[in-house]
Amino acid sequence: MEKILWTNEFSVNNKLLDNQHRQIINMINMLIEKQAILLPFSEEMHELLTSMTDYFRTHFQDEENFMKKIKFPALEEHQLLHISYIDKMVDFNFAKLSAKDNLANEMMEYLIYWLKNHILMEDQKYKAFLIAQKNNTKTNS
Repeated sequence: MEKILWTNEFSVNNKLLDNQHRQIINMINMLIEKQAILLPFSEEMHELLTSMTDYFRTHFQDEENFMKKIKFPALEEHQLLHISYIDKMVDFNFAKLSAKDNLANEMMEYLIYWLKNHILMEDQKYKAFLIAQKNNTKTNS
């Protein structure tokens, strides 16, 4: 699997959230790198996934707080996407106990797809909302 490279497309014009997105990309890239040398569900891989899930929770909270602050109208829908991600990661943890074939590849594909889809599509919605709000403020001034 190819590593993910940060580009300006990922930016949501918020320093904290952009830095967190960069860190999430770094974590996924580390998983991609480690996947080639570690057993899919070794202790080290488990620790990486747990650390990543914990980081995601912090990020989700920060992102949701930001969306509340800007009064983003699709906050509840966005929160459901965050819950869905956490649920899926829990599913992967349970599935590893049953030694499901191809689980590591399925999980990595999900993480990469989710990250790209979430940042490049879903997170861009609050960026666009904020830009529109700023433009409306300028127009009404």
